[in-house]
This record gives sequence, C-alpha cells and structure tokens, in this order.
Amino acid sequence: MSVAANLSSSDYQFFSDVLKEKSGLVLGLNKVYLLESRLAPLCKSLGFKDLSQLAYEMRFSADKASIIKKVCCLMTTNESLFFRDKAPFEHFQKHILKYFHEARSDSKKLRIWSAACSTGQEAYSIAMCLEESDLNWKGWDIQIFGTDICDAVLERAREGSFSSMEVARGLPDYLLSKYFDKGEGNYWLAKDVLKKYLNFKIFNLLDRFLYSDFDIIFLRNVLIYFDKDDKEKVLDKVYRHSAGDSVLFLGAAESTFSIYNKWTPIQGVGTAIFEKEKLKV
Repeated sequence: MSVAANLSSSDYQFFSDVLKEKSGLVLGLNKVYLLESRLAPLCKSLGFKDLSQLAYEMRFSADKASIIKKVCCLMTTNESLFFRDKAPFEHFQKHILKYFHEARSDSKKLRIWSAACSTGQEAYSIAMCLEESDLNWKGWDIQIFGTDICDAVLERAREGSFSSMEVARGLPDYLLSKYFDKGEGNYWLAKDVLKKYLNFKIFNLLDRFLYSDFDIIFLRNVLIYFDKDDKEKVLDKVYRHSAGDSVLFLGAAESTFSIYNKWTPIQGVGTAIFEKEKLKV
C-alpha cells in the first residue's frame, strides 16, 4: 500500500506549512506524489506505516524537531553539478575575479558565498576557477563559504568525494585529473589545493544572517522554490550583508525583476549576474 494512501487534506496542509516555515519551500497543490517519493524511505527507516503517522510524529513526538529536520532535508532539492550552465563560471573567472583582484589589492581578502550548496559541486567549481585564473593569488586570504540546511549533504561536501557519475556531470577530464585523485570504488577525491579555500556550514536562508561583507554571492537555483515574500526577504538580507561593490549570481531562470530592485542586472553577459554598484568588468 502507498504510504500516501490515507493522507488527509489537513495532514497535507501541515506538511506544506512546515516546509514553508522551516525551509522556504512552497509545496503547492497536488504534490502528494512528491511527498511520497521523497519521504517513503524515511517512513520505512523510522518504522512509520505511512505519511499520516509521520505527520503525527512531527506534531507530537518528543523527537519531533529531529524528524522535521530530516523531512526538510529530504524535501529540499539537492540537485548539484559542476560548472552548472557554464556561462556564469566563465564570466566569473574571466571578468569578476579580475575586478576583485584589483579592487581588493590592498586587503588581499576575498569572501565568496555558495548558498544552498548541497553536496558542494558549485563551491568546488568556484575553487577551480580561482586556481585556473591567470591572476596571482599568492598571499591572499580567500574563503569560499558553502552553506545548506542539510547536515548530510554538507558532510559529503566536506569530504570532497564524488562518484564517477557526479564528476561526469559538468567536470572536464583535464580538471578532473588535475584537481581530483581516484579513490576507492568509483569515487574521486578533491585535492587539498581546492579544499584550502572551502568552509562548509549549516545555514537556513530564512534565519538571521551570521556572516556579512561577502564580495561574491552564488544564490543560484534557490529562489525558484520560494514565494515572492521570501524571495524579497532573502534578496534584501543578502544585499544588507554583502560588500558595497558585491556581485550576485542567480540561476538562469531567476531574476530580481518586480521583486527587489536594489540588485541591478549586469547587461550583456549572457547569464543572470547582478551588482550593487556599477562595476567596470
């Protein structure tokens, strides 16, 4: 029997409300199939007969906070691949890094944020762009912060371990051989030359921001899951906690138009990049 067979409309609404409050995810109508496909393994592992029991335990169990956290983690789309869409990373490496190399030449300090980073492919792609650029980063203090709401995916990101299938999705062979070692089985391990930049931490975009003064923010393919109010809140918080000349990368299908007008799109770059002030890049 399907774990969603006895799911009532009130329980469905409860799942929707929890996901919206805790992760920003808007479940929408008639997505029972999504709940079932994502949460059936959790029901099985916890010994719950169906989603109705899972909803009950999320309401009343002494362990409800832990269960809700697991639900939010499983329902969050953890789709990630190396150099996704190519164009953003090409512009980042060729132009954005050049600007900040000059603009931060005195402090030699650069802060980059990969938000909702999942298993880390985006953050590692950023690190490879730094290494592959023709700029001299010797003596620089560079940190790439990767954040996500899910502990499990962050642990994988810290390990820097990727399957052969994962590295085949967007990672050129020459970069694979240069920056990864072959591990056991069909896994590849990121080298320390990349890991030295990376710092992965759990963080929810809807919570109070703990960090500030980011120079470059990758917030790609995240806002599409939020409603307009939460999109505006996140864009505003990112704006207020970033440097005066910061740059924001969104996903190809995302925009700030009619949502938050303080981020200005950079024209003619073939991808969704926004700036606080006019940059000469």
